[in-house]
Amino acid sequence: MNAIHTKYNAIFWFHLFITIGSWFLPILFDWKIAIGVYCLVLLQFVVLNRCILNKVHDLNDDGEDTFYAHLLELMGFHFNRAAVRKVVRFWIYIFLAAFTLLWQFGLGHEPLVY
Repeated sequence: MNAIHTKYNAIFWFHLFITIGSWFLPILFDWKIAIGVYCLVLLQFVVLNRCILNKVHDLNDDGEDTFYAHLLELMGFHFNRAAVRKVVRFWIYIFLAAFTLLWQFGLGHEPLVY
């Protein structure tokens, strides 16, 4: 498996920041905002069949490479990239949306930021 190539420019670091931030949306923001953001991310994959930020930091998005695969490989984890792509292009955001609803409605937690 070849290493994934990317440029470590300002967009890469912004992409990393919002990727990590997406995991905290259910705790930080109202469910309407969190689920809206997750829907927008999924919409870019459905309409454009790519992550719009990957192109700006030169990560080839045409094959099985993804930003998540790149990050996991940097940390020493090596998974099947096709499987990672399937998970991060659909299932992660469905899981996070469901977790948002569970966290805020099922468990009754208020978001930290309104």
